[in-house]
Amino acid sequence: MVILKKKKPNHRYEADIMRGIIVLSVVAMHTVGTITYIDTTEFYSVFQYAILILLRYNRQAFIFITAFVLVYVYNRPDLNWVEFWKKRTIGIIIPYVIWSIIYVAINVKNPSLYNYVYDTLLGSSSYQMYYILLAIQLYLLLPFFIKILNRIREKAIVTLVSLSIFQILLMSYTYYVLRLNNTNYKFTQRLVHIQYRFILFYLIYIFLGGFFALYYKDIEKIIKKNYKKAITFLILSILALLTSYVLEIYTFHLPIDFASAFDQPLVITYSLALIIIIFKLSIDISKNKIKLIKKFNKQIVKFFFLVSEAAFGIYLIHPIILNFVSSNIIYPIYKYNINTPLIGFFSVFIGWILTVLIVLTIVLIIMQIPYLNILVGKYSKYERKQNKKTPMLDTQI
Repeated sequence: MVILKKKKPNHRYEADIMRGIIVLSVVAMHTVGTITYIDTTEFYSVFQYAILILLRYNRQAFIFITAFVLVYVYNRPDLNWVEFWKKRTIGIIIPYVIWSIIYVAINVKNPSLYNYVYDTLLGSSSYQMYYILLAIQLYLLLPFFIKILNRIREKAIVTLVSLSIFQILLMSYTYYVLRLNNTNYKFTQRLVHIQYRFILFYLIYIFLGGFFALYYKDIEKIIKKNYKKAITFLILSILALLTSYVLEIYTFHLPIDFASAFDQPLVITYSLALIIIIFKLSIDISKNKIKLIKKFNKQIVKFFFLVSEAAFGIYLIHPIILNFVSSNIIYPIYKYNINTPLIGFFSVFIGWILTVLIVLTIVLIIMQIPYLNILVGKYSKYERKQNKKTPMLDTQI
């Protein structure tokens, strides 16, 4: 049984809640992308990819909350970086390598040593593994990032504006130049595939998370004061993103995969707005300020805490469970009710819920098994006793 541990007074529950929301949205996005056989009409395909593009904020949000937690916990002069990296080797790199090997064995027919090495190094053994590679890079560079962050902490606004401009220009070049380059298509697509596995392309979200950690109390007040403006900006960002999506499909006749790509410039403004909204929502849930869920707030916080604790394992394992649910549960329902209206919408929703519940249960069980729990980034019981002083807010992703 998983026991909810008593947190320290300065524990940021909103980080648990936000991480839980993001993990659930990751599974939702992959569910929408996996269950594509339900309805092949043009309307449903366009609608399905519109949902996908709105869910493609989660890698940026994950990087934000990871940076926020790391700076909040580890921004102190007495930190032993050798111990920090040792913990990351056990908790992140070892399970990452194990699951990379497993996914290569599953996804590649007659894999060679080259397949195992290449896909592990580039995080391409399965569609979700690239993010673990990004997290590893962030952990390795964290001492330097914190040092830089503290040096420029008085120039937070200038830094964030400059990085936003840099990010938009970079994404514009990638999206409109590299992706549409037909001269050397294979090379440019490979370049696009590789470049988003490097932390350089997410600097705005890293520094945003870092500054939120440094100025937490001030940021909370600023967001509270400007919450309506943030919601308005989010709505405008969604409208701009979906308008661009529809125009690219029906006016410019671009492929739907291109129109729904995550690396288009408009996704940046949308992601930044949504990150701020979810952060504020997570704060309100953690402080029981939302009237609609006031009666069940304690249970909701506990649920998100469980999801947050299991986040790394969920992220690693969910494609296997999703494929099982899609093939053995959703597809038979689809075949039996093929002419039922709206079966596609309900099938995707059911697939998402079942995948979340099954994978959460499996991960929570594995977490309680000594030594086997390394598969989901947790220590054995003996190792946990040796690490009692480890800050409890710090988790892998």
